[in-house]
Amino acid sequence: MNLHQVGQWTNDNFSAEQKKIELYMGLIRKNVKALHTFPLSPTLTKELDGFLKLYDDLDTEYQAGIKDQKAWAGKIIKCGTILVTSCKKLNPSAPTPSFPKE
Repeated sequence: MNLHQVGQWTNDNFSAEQKKIELYMGLIRKNVKALHTFPLSPTLTKELDGFLKLYDDLDTEYQAGIKDQKAWAGKIIKCGTILVTSCKKLNPSAPTPSFPKE
């Protein structure tokens, strides 16, 4: 959900929301870094590989300075969707979160 929120803030008004985006990106970065250190099952590793690659690329772009805010926002929202979909496959009975409209 945090990835979707960051995407919405970036898409809607990046400069006004910059402090929130910076805070959330720092928290997400910390969680993703911790995820890299956990031993994961082969199924989970396969599911999360796409997410981790996309997120790492987006975080690198964020830290270097986003060139196209609208494109980056769409990609970070996609990254969040990949994560939710992966988790849903691992636990089909879990409720699917609702996200704000793009």
